[in-house]
Amino acid sequence: MTSEVLARHYINIGGLSLLVYDSFLNWDKETRYIWGSGAPSTIKLSFCICRYLALAGQIVNIIYSSPTFLERGNVNCFRWFLCQMCVVNLLVWNMDLIMIIRIFALYDCSVRLGGILALWFIFCRGLDGWNVSRSSQEVVMDNLCIIRKILKYAKWFSASHLSTQAGFWLLTYRKYRQAKHEGWSNQPLIQLIMWDNSCVLLVLSGVLLSILPYDIYTQKAAHVAIVAMTCAVSIMSSRLILNVRSLKSHHGDIEQRETLTILTTQSHPE
Repeated sequence: MTSEVLARHYINIGGLSLLVYDSFLNWDKETRYIWGSGAPSTIKLSFCICRYLALAGQIVNIIYSSPTFLERGNVNCFRWFLCQMCVVNLLVWNMDLIMIIRIFALYDCSVRLGGILALWFIFCRGLDGWNVSRSSQEVVMDNLCIIRKILKYAKWFSASHLSTQAGFWLLTYRKYRQAKHEGWSNQPLIQLIMWDNSCVLLVLSGVLLSILPYDIYTQKAAHVAIVAMTCAVSIMSSRLILNVRSLKSHHGDIEQRETLTILTTQSHPE
């Protein structure tokens, strides 16, 4: 086996190890705020996607990238590629939906803003579907499932999601500045959302921009990018859910109860 195949396999193992470590690190919070606190089914489903879909995807990646498995010669590389793309996109969609609900609640359920965010979400999902479709048609892999041709349409994935996260951050910062002007910026809720959205923007920007030079000069960044995005989005989106559930548990008497209720139930108040 070539060093490239072994490197891909070890990267996948490292990604799974990171996800498992994060799961153990936050297991007490998960059992307390997700499974043991009567959380709504939508919260549980969203958490299962960001946590356990990522774990399942990485397990599949380890199996398919195993030198022993590849030596059998009957690996369906195209099906594996589609599986990887679907996992990454589902994780990103789930995280975007979580952040949209948080911003929608932060703006007191503004119908106008909600409509704009919903349209942007639909547009991005259509763009993602187009990217996957075009990339699937253009992808070129060898018999060891190593991608040999750069997918030019994949660049739109990075651009659209960086733009989305930048937009989310700007909306949050606008509300935070308003809160500072009106004297309620010390509320735990606005501080939490500002902090979380800043972390998501920094982490995803760091991941995508750090891969860019590797992509340009070596032309073989796909196996690194997929694992990096899977781990980053899984960890960040699970933290988004755990943080706001923890806030409700420890600050049940804070102001903006209505907004907090929306965030922790993912539903509009009747």
